[in-house]
Amino acid sequence: MAPNTRSKTAGYDARNVSKTSNAEPQKSKTEGKRTRRTRTKDRGALGLWKNSWNAADLPADILLLIFNNLRDRIHPCDSEMTYKFPQPTDILQSWIYVTHVCQRWRQLALGYSPLWTSLSDIQSVEEAETYISRSKGVPLEVFTYGGRVHPSHATVHTRILRELPRTRHVTVLIIDDGETTDDLPTPVWEQATPCLESITFARGSGSLTHWETPVTILQGPHPALRSLSLHRCYINWGSSLLKGLSNLYIDLIPSAGEPTMMEMYAILSACPELQRLVLQWACPRDVFTPPNIPRVHFPHLHTFDIAMDATKWAVLLSLLELPGNVNFGILCHHFPFTSPTVIVPRQLPPLSTSYTGMSNLVVSITPTVLGLYQGMHGQRRSVTLELGSVQVSMHDSFRILSDIIQSSAWTNVTALTFRFFEWSGESANKNMWINVFQTVPKLRFFIMMLENCEANPDAGLPEALCSPPTPDADEEFFLAPELIRMELHNVDISESIELFAECFQSRFGTVPLAELILISCKGVDKELLEKNIGALWIDREDISFV
Repeated sequence: MAPNTRSKTAGYDARNVSKTSNAEPQKSKTEGKRTRRTRTKDRGALGLWKNSWNAADLPADILLLIFNNLRDRIHPCDSEMTYKFPQPTDILQSWIYVTHVCQRWRQLALGYSPLWTSLSDIQSVEEAETYISRSKGVPLEVFTYGGRVHPSHATVHTRILRELPRTRHVTVLIIDDGETTDDLPTPVWEQATPCLESITFARGSGSLTHWETPVTILQGPHPALRSLSLHRCYINWGSSLLKGLSNLYIDLIPSAGEPTMMEMYAILSACPELQRLVLQWACPRDVFTPPNIPRVHFPHLHTFDIAMDATKWAVLLSLLELPGNVNFGILCHHFPFTSPTVIVPRQLPPLSTSYTGMSNLVVSITPTVLGLYQGMHGQRRSVTLELGSVQVSMHDSFRILSDIIQSSAWTNVTALTFRFFEWSGESANKNMWINVFQTVPKLRFFIMMLENCEANPDAGLPEALCSPPTPDADEEFFLAPELIRMELHNVDISESIELFAECFQSRFGTVPLAELILISCKGVDKELLEKNIGALWIDREDISFV
């Protein structure tokens, strides 16, 4: 039986598209004249030609683009990458309903082979045959099970897998703990796959401790394979699947399947053309590396996303050589407080805006999390450190921040934004701020925002800014010598107003502040502050921030 392709689910009715009523209400003479003039020009009230087109007359290429985009957003697996399988049938077929606006739309859809390339075990045999026929030899996208298949799906499962030779992407949902192969004859899984470019192996939600057996199906060779994703499962780390990849995504490896550091090194060495690398809670089980091991160079890598133990990531990072324009997201836990740990690539230049040339680093500090972020024109670089389950001291947060900036190219940023969230207890002090400003000698813009803070992260800030860069420096020199603009948000400066005034007076002769911007601040004394700065702005909504 072919799929149900006649439905009102989408709420479309071709009879109602762009129809106008023949009945016209009585009009006054003036209205009649206005109407006659409009009819003479054949334009509607908005000046558009009346009845010149309707939705059913959209060009074929535009319609097919719409259909294709709708279909691509709907997969048998849910879009949250949790691999709930299958999705309800009405969701899977919802894109089809959109093609029912009129006969022309329907004929275009039926004749466009790429729309009918998605096969899954939840289809009936008749529906699968219909899709296979309509796809007319176009490479397929297959969603299937690996493991003991329910009898109701066994026939369509077998039928779909016989199309592996013309499959471009396959997602295999591993089911039944300990079962990684099903009842199909081995030759079905070992067919030649000249078109296969992408493989995803995934297990559903559940305890990772039960899944201790590697996936053994579809081990290749696959000459066109360029992308591999492993979710809650693993394969033999010496597999030929892990060679020559452009995209590698490994997520939530079971503890029994974690590779060694040298196995991870071998995997990355075998994929020098990588463009995207994702290792999320998929860290090596150890940190051993032999001395003088060569670094792995990735000239084409444009994105990597990491989530793992900080110490293990630091070792793995030391083995990699990355391009200067790479985007990255790094999430680390178990960050050591006793010694500096390099978790940010050293050689990457900071991102800068094209219109000002400023390079802004945003620092977010909560009692348990420290985050650093740069994002500009489609590029992003972020580091998130989970520091503990209880509040970390302000001193430790500042020290770790200073170590990270000092060990990376972020020491060259020209703008620094601090955002403190929900801090209570310990306040900052002069030495904490001195350590931060010593790491960013080119700083020109400084911004600080406080949100729901009982403590005073701003404490010690004015004293630090009027301190010399080093203990033996002349009194004429100051930290952040290029600082010209400072913004404070939600800061109570009533107790430090005189310290800020003295700071600006001290710097005025050699490194004066051009602008001070105060937004929702308390204790502001305008006359006291504006004496030794270029301009003072208080609660101005038209100020443009970095």
